Amino acid sequence: MDSASLHVENPIWRDINCYGVVSSEWCYYMRREMQEIIPGLYLGPLSAATKPKLNTLLEAGITHIVCVRHEKEASFIKPNFPENFK
Repeated sequence: MDSASLHVENPIWRDINCYGVVSSEWCYYMRREMQEIIPGLYLGPLSAATKPKLNTLLEAGITHIVCVRHEKEASFIKPNFPENFK
């Protein structure tokens, strides 16, 4: 990405404040669920993307899942829904 694409007036780069607040409070019991951090972008633990959560993911309009893991975990932490999400 070149510096021109990061220019403030470029639609690719926006101030996060333009999205407003999705939720003002986080509670410890929410740690196992995905949280909408800005409209349309969720962050959550692996448990939020397990097989029993497929309908929750689809209902939320999820299109992509990014799994961040250590290379040693790659042998046992696999994508659950490669046919449903990119």
